[in-house]
Amino acid sequence: MKPASRLPAAPLALALTLAFAGGSAGCESAGDVDDTDDTVESARPLVVVSVLPQAFIVDRVARGLVSTEVMIPPGASPATYEPTIDKLAAIDRAALYVKVGHPDFPFERAWLDRLVEGRAGLEIVDASAGVPERDGDPHVWLSPAIMRRIARNVHAALVEILPGERGILGENLEILLAEIGSVEETCGETLAPVRGRRFFVFHPAWGYFADAYGLVQVAIEEHGKEPDVHHLADIVDDARAAGVRMIFAQPQMSEASARLVAEEIGAQVVLIDPLAYEWADNLERVSRSIADGAVR
Repeated sequence: MKPASRLPAAPLALALTLAFAGGSAGCESAGDVDDTDDTVESARPLVVVSVLPQAFIVDRVARGLVSTEVMIPPGASPATYEPTIDKLAAIDRAALYVKVGHPDFPFERAWLDRLVEGRAGLEIVDASAGVPERDGDPHVWLSPAIMRRIARNVHAALVEILPGERGILGENLEILLAEIGSVEETCGETLAPVRGRRFFVFHPAWGYFADAYGLVQVAIEEHGKEPDVHHLADIVDDARAAGVRMIFAQPQMSEASARLVAEEIGAQVVLIDPLAYEWADNLERVSRSIADGAVR
């Protein structure tokens, strides 16, 4: 999905000047709910996050005490998305930026330093602080155990910008941790019968998820690139021999290679989204799909 009004190849300060000259758009929550009272909206601190699952955490912990802006919109790829003028204007108004924090997250690697440059008053929290790094896989939020740590990191940052709301923020955190625990248990029960099995994906976004549930992710993509013909042939042979019935792809990326493999072996392409806002429902839904598609 190619958004309008891409950031020009000019210094960030110039881009922000242009944004305010044209009038900045009002900030909406991650759920796209419009606030009719502009005074109430402007009174709430603005929290900017990189991806939708982080907005899920912020919204669950803050429960309306902040406004939330997501840098990478639904359907966009973190590998190719360029922030719009409106997104830059949101950074200038923000009290807090929640970054993914993994060194291999492509959007932040390309843009974060430029986005926060010169914003001395902007608090930045590393949502992944204390999380072990998987090489090449920044999708830390797909492990419920890690999501608990992310929730605590975000809670601590929200307390810093809303010290008077420490009590309610703490209560909301406990409710969220219980919800994450429930998701972890449900996914575990769903995936227990296929523990140790493999599932075939185009883009290797599900490594943390696989680790959490004793699964093995087999990726068609090689090092962030389309596979060469030899690798593709090996994947086809492996998948055919294993009796693979599902190849998993994600909506932010091309399905061409996944469909090629699927057609060769008589399988179907199933979309699973690592970037969905409704984290809890999404992870349970993905668990059911992978349980159906996992092979020995």
